[in-house]
Amino acid sequence: MYPFFALLFFFTVYTMWFVSYVDDVPSITSETPFMQIAAYYMLVVIQLAMVGYFILVEIQQFLLDKLEYISSFWNYTDLLINSLCLMVFILDFLGDRQSLLRPVASSTLIIVWVKLFYYMRAYDSTSQLIRMIIETVKDIRYFLFVLLIGIFGFAGGFYILQFGLAKLQTDSDSTDHLFVGTNPVLAVIYIYQLVMGNFNLGNYPEYENVNIFEFYFIWFLFVVSCLFLVIVLMNLLIAIMGSTFQKV
Repeated sequence: MYPFFALLFFFTVYTMWFVSYVDDVPSITSETPFMQIAAYYMLVVIQLAMVGYFILVEIQQFLLDKLEYISSFWNYTDLLINSLCLMVFILDFLGDRQSLLRPVASSTLIIVWVKLFYYMRAYDSTSQLIRMIIETVKDIRYFLFVLLIGIFGFAGGFYILQFGLAKLQTDSDSTDHLFVGTNPVLAVIYIYQLVMGNFNLGNYPEYENVNIFEFYFIWFLFVVSCLFLVIVLMNLLIAIMGSTFQKV
């Protein structure tokens, strides 16, 4: 447990200090102060030693009981963390910052912090919370399927309607008035934001110079999507979580 806490601390300091540069420059250059160079290599060496230790622990656990090892979800997270940490160090050493290093470092840091949930199960004050999170995720799997159906359906409807309204409003092929998005992926993101309560109506078409039927129909879709996706499904989610709480 404590070696992992140490890795969490050092990796967080390392990524926040050396990886989060605005400009794409190597972590260490000829102009880098000596103390910063020393701190950089110290952090890297400490983390490499810790990752090596965790890899040896994983190998030992696998050799002791292969079947139990491969059946545990948390063992896969350990392998993923070790692999991603090594990848971050390699990418940083190669000087690749923009294309791979930042996304990999960002994902690794998130996964390392999420790994804390595993150790929080050992304490009575937090173990029930972690169990509730796990049970809630299990109970809402079918709800998420229903939610995705609603999001994809309304995204397609809004995406189709916006083109006629935008062209009538601008009398051109400009995409400036495409209030949902210029591609289906952005339309799905728009509906997801609507589910989360982001009612962005600033780019909706105005009444003048548009087809009256399409104008009122898209507002009708907006009201229906709010009623179904936000009010009905979100309250259903709350009910499912309440049932999970009573069960746990």
